[in-house]
Amino acid sequence: MKWRDKLTRTTHDDIQNALSEHHVLIIYPQVTYRTLYLSAILDAAEDATILYYRHKSSVTNLSACLRSFLDELQAQHDNFGGATRTALDNNTGSVELAQALCTDLATMGDCVLYMDDLDGLEITPAYEEFFTTLVTNVPDNCRLIVSARELRANPWQALVLQGHAGVLGTERVGSSLMFTSENADRPQLEIYGFGRGHAIINGKPVESWDGALPRNLFFYFIDNELVTRDEVFSAFWSSLNQKEATNVFHVTKRKISERLSDNVFDGENYELTSYGTGFYRPSYKINRHYDVAMFEDAIEEATMTFNEDKQAALYQRAVDIYQSPFLLTIDMEWVHERRKKLQRSLIEALIGLARYHKDKGNTEKSLGYFTRALREAPMREDIHREIMRLYKELGYIEDARQQYERLATRLQDELGIAPGPETQELWQSLS
Repeated sequence: MKWRDKLTRTTHDDIQNALSEHHVLIIYPQVTYRTLYLSAILDAAEDATILYYRHKSSVTNLSACLRSFLDELQAQHDNFGGATRTALDNNTGSVELAQALCTDLATMGDCVLYMDDLDGLEITPAYEEFFTTLVTNVPDNCRLIVSARELRANPWQALVLQGHAGVLGTERVGSSLMFTSENADRPQLEIYGFGRGHAIINGKPVESWDGALPRNLFFYFIDNELVTRDEVFSAFWSSLNQKEATNVFHVTKRKISERLSDNVFDGENYELTSYGTGFYRPSYKINRHYDVAMFEDAIEEATMTFNEDKQAALYQRAVDIYQSPFLLTIDMEWVHERRKKLQRSLIEALIGLARYHKDKGNTEKSLGYFTRALREAPMREDIHREIMRLYKELGYIEDARQQYERLATRLQDELGIAPGPETQELWQSLS
């Protein structure tokens, strides 16, 4: 079994079968490893033309979304979208817009249209009409994949029940009916994992956790959206027997629920997680906004785009979110490992920004980003060399020499080695 299949529990054959059975597939909104599903679907459709569009969260209007969609896809396929563009220019209705898009898709031969991150679009009658028409009229040559972290019941649930669409990624939950028609406002939970770590629910900070353990378990659940009880026990109570660990776990979990419920003031009991099929996952009763998740989304999106300006903007978004190392006040193994992983992502974002500005001729900006990356990874020779080259380009030869000396001293003191040949050759060129 491939590592990807092991993580998602969806095999290559599962995806091939789903693509054969349905013209439209919806990625289960609460699924983990969304990028792996994207990768697997693209692999399974390797002979098809791929039309990939990632919705911009700032665009909430359907017509604006379609114009953005056309602009992006026409950059990859010059002749795509004529009928849809004409329909938009003529201000036609949502049904006609969907029909026009189906006409354009029919000209593309065997193709996969992957519409990613469709969250944020206004749920209006036009939205429901458009997607109902699109899903029920997708041409035979096309497979439509819809991916979003939240989808309302209308029109998606009816389309699934009527057989017009299939759902992929429910292997862990056992049900395709994941859509909700609930209109009531849910409590808004804001979680900030960078720095000391704090939470705000409905605008009110959670100031007391009744001890360190509930707080630590809270952040563990926030940062691990799909975990088993054994994984929780291993992280927190590996020295206790099963009965003792179970008792402490339930008491701690209840304290978390009390802290959250106390801040909502509506008399309801709000659990942070729900349990099913052997896994704890986020409760549907609470809307989460997690800075670490936003950071990782920006990094992930940056690695997938071929547009250097867009990539730089995404890296900058990630750098802006990362205010301080992860959960500085928690001394646990899982936190240490997570902190290192997030730091590595930050370093790559900083290096990406430094190289972007270097290519644009913004030497001093590039130097600033490389210098910040070096603070996070002081032993990386490649960053030291980049800084030396930039100093040399700026005419700061003595600064470049001092940069080499700092590196040489650190390597000798901490590892007992000298800089590598490439670094020494660069240093000799400064003479």
